[in-house]
Amino acid sequence: MKMFLTLILLVLAGVLLAHCSGGGGSKSTAPNWAMMMLKEINKYRTPGEEIVYDSAIAAVALSHAKWLQNNQALPDRFYQSAGAGGSTPTQRLTNASVIFITAGETGTYTDASVQGAYAAMNTTMLTDAAYTHVGIGVVP
Repeated sequence: MKMFLTLILLVLAGVLLAHCSGGGGSKSTAPNWAMMMLKEINKYRTPGEEIVYDSAIAAVALSHAKWLQNNQALPDRFYQSAGAGGSTPTQRLTNASVIFITAGETGTYTDASVQGAYAAMNTTMLTDAAYTHVGIGVVP
């Protein structure tokens, strides 16, 4: 089975998400995996508090996932939040002009199902109602 690097960037956004398009989502190199992951995340969230997919945040997540794939010894040293130049998730969102209140990031490098990949991530963060928008970057 093919290995997927899945990086999820969550933001507390509310009305401050000025540059994010919300809802639609952009196509990544593995759009079906990203959309299945979104459904998996929302399956565990309280009804009415589903997280919204955002294409601007997804672009930041995908860029970082690609950077991880190209600069890390996957899967041995996979999950590190530090990105290009030592950047943090907050810096990467700011550099992309995404307006947010706070950000969190989780990910996995796996050949498991979406359900298995979800279980390998920080599920407490993924179900936290404080996070309102998500971007999912997937690199096969």
